[in-house]
Amino acid sequence: MANELLTPKLTADVTYYALIWNEAGQVWNGSTFETFADANYSTYTVALTELGTSSGRYAADRPGALSATTHYTYEVMFRAGGSPAITDVMQAQGELGPSSVTANVTQSMGYGVMAYGTVTIGSSTTSVVSSSCTPVGAIADQFKNRTLIFTNATTTTTLRSVAVAISASSNAAAPTFTVATLPATPASGDTFIIV
Repeated sequence: MANELLTPKLTADVTYYALIWNEAGQVWNGSTFETFADANYSTYTVALTELGTSSGRYAADRPGALSATTHYTYEVMFRAGGSPAITDVMQAQGELGPSSVTANVTQSMGYGVMAYGTVTIGSSTTSVVSSSCTPVGAIADQFKNRTLIFTNATTTTTLRSVAVAISASSNAAAPTFTVATLPATPASGDTFIIV
């Protein structure tokens, strides 16, 4: 998947970059994690590219050398001058988990997310069939009266950031959600959160 490092809406047409941290408090230098050192600051930056034209949303691919099973955090920094500087100010934070869904959940809503999941085949504009849901469904209508929001990096572009009310959910570990009418049919692999 691409664009796992994804920002919330920020100022358009400026330059941002990311700093990636592991759980030991070390920073990514482009090839490995190391203890932060002022002198090495320029090696820590991961360039973020604005999506579309003046969208204010910036992204970068997860560096391929990072473990796919390890949790990382990242800071989004505003570049004030001609090159990254230790005095640049943080604008946002995000998480990279073992899956891109985890990263998108944190970036999209921060705290307050009740659940997140992935769509599988068989969905319609009023029914979202999940292939996974965390936490798993345990009873019928467990998610009723909640809101399902497609992540801003989901595959179906017309569903990005679309929010709909959930009127029912099935009794299954990976529930089917009955929802208000969506503008498009969700595709297998689309990702969502529930708040």
